[in-house]
Amino acid sequence: MGMLIAILILNGISLSARNAGELKDEQVKGLYFRYEGAEYESAFTPCSADTIWQVEGDEAFKKLVELYNSKSSALSLFGEMFVEAKGRFLPIDKTRFPNSHYAGVFRVRGVISHSTDDQTIAECQKQ
Repeated sequence: MGMLIAILILNGISLSARNAGELKDEQVKGLYFRYEGAEYESAFTPCSADTIWQVEGDEAFKKLVELYNSKSSALSLFGEMFVEAKGRFLPIDKTRFPNSHYAGVFRVRGVISHSTDDQTIAECQKQ
């Protein structure tokens, strides 16, 4: 019985390690914006995709919001800011949120660069 429990525990550790290895940070370029619905929301649209991701995170997310707010007077008409960021894309549970317009959640883990330049934003939108 003790041997069986040890095998099950080791298998669980192995599976956990494999699943953790699947979640890797990606470095992406896209448009970040905040808008007010029932409450403020943050969204990210990668340059090369037609999807919108809800943005969340810890300290890096707070810094992104502060950066966005500090650039508010320089933002384009629709409030987008170009960012190159690293983070993880996670699926959204469509059974819990069947009407969500988000493809999932982007957990931002760092901002590499940003721009409020209209030309940079337009080039991202074209891709």
